Amino acid sequence: MADLTWRTGWSCIVSYEDTLLPNDYELTIHFDVATDNQAEQDVAFDRVMHFVDDVLQDAIFCDIDDKNVDFFMNNFKQKLVTFIKAPQDLIVVATLFAKFTSITEGNVNIERMELNSRVGNRLTINFDTDFAEESNLLSTHELINSTEKTPWWYRPDAGSADYFLLDEDVTKITFVTDVTSWEESKLTWPEISKKSSNENEKLWNPTIIPGGKTIN
Repeated sequence: MADLTWRTGWSCIVSYEDTLLPNDYELTIHFDVATDNQAEQDVAFDRVMHFVDDVLQDAIFCDIDDKNVDFFMNNFKQKLVTFIKAPQDLIVVATLFAKFTSITEGNVNIERMELNSRVGNRLTINFDTDFAEESNLLSTHELINSTEKTPWWYRPDAGSADYFLLDEDVTKITFVTDVTSWEESKLTWPEISKKSSNENEKLWNPTIIPGGKTIN
């Protein structure tokens, strides 16, 4: 049984099949504390709260292959959150389960998450560690795999918006990774030195993929 349960929620815009849909989510997280260090517990939990309140709230959710992803990135002030597939509730909860596990870095164990949304008719999805391992929902994108880079949901940084850029001649694809440091939010681990935590507050890190590929 999990030591702690946290209930939260947010509102955002979902890009789905050429339509922008306002949506609101309700999320319950069940987790165990995995460290006796109070400062590390605080940072771990504060990272999750920050991600919900400052990244997901008012964000634009879209498929990483959405044709408008570059337009969203460059023309809106909201955060962008990209998903391996269309951001239906199952993909959203699977992605957030992976991200929260990554950003807490073993200081808390995310055991189970329950998600529902208004657009999803308030049907609650229960997602746990076993489902995450068995479903393999986040490992099926050929282009991401070809970059040999770790996507944002498996990284411990604060990023949320990896995406692809095609040049005009469709001869190359650039994979842009949003590697956002926790330093700006003052949520680095207590033992991290000032020097290391000040490196790369925000880095957009592109990888060029050979041409001849298309985005579905």
